[in-house]
Amino acid sequence: MFFREFGVGVPFEDTDITNTADLAAQAAAATQAAAGQDAMPLVRATFRIPDNFPRTPLWWSAVPLDPDMSPEAWSPISEMIVGEGEFEPGRYRISTTGPGEVEFSAEVEIYPGQNNDFIIPRLARPTTRLLRRHSAARGR
Repeated sequence: MFFREFGVGVPFEDTDITNTADLAAQAAAATQAAAGQDAMPLVRATFRIPDNFPRTPLWWSAVPLDPDMSPEAWSPISEMIVGEGEFEPGRYRISTTGPGEVEFSAEVEIYPGQNNDFIIPRLARPTTRLLRRHSAARGR
């Protein structure tokens, strides 16, 4: 492709026949990821409410909290007494509402190689005294 002279009148012919299209193709191939190379293995996890609450089917949900995780929330299409599914590793906000509008919620970390069976506690309710104080402040 190129003809160069080195030294005193010594001709040199470049035997490398690589052209710019070949170089561009090599660069493109070097920057392509293998299919599934970044796929994280899914981790199985289960969620349940404390034993002192009735065992009834509940609507469970899990919202990812880490910014580098897939943003889709998990919510199964049917009610389950024990919520179970497969998740991308990371932090989640797990929640459900039981009979009588009792809310359960917790932040959990789901990672491979650890016990991913979680008891989701009941959320603390505001006391009546705080509600009365708030109403009195508003003139009610």
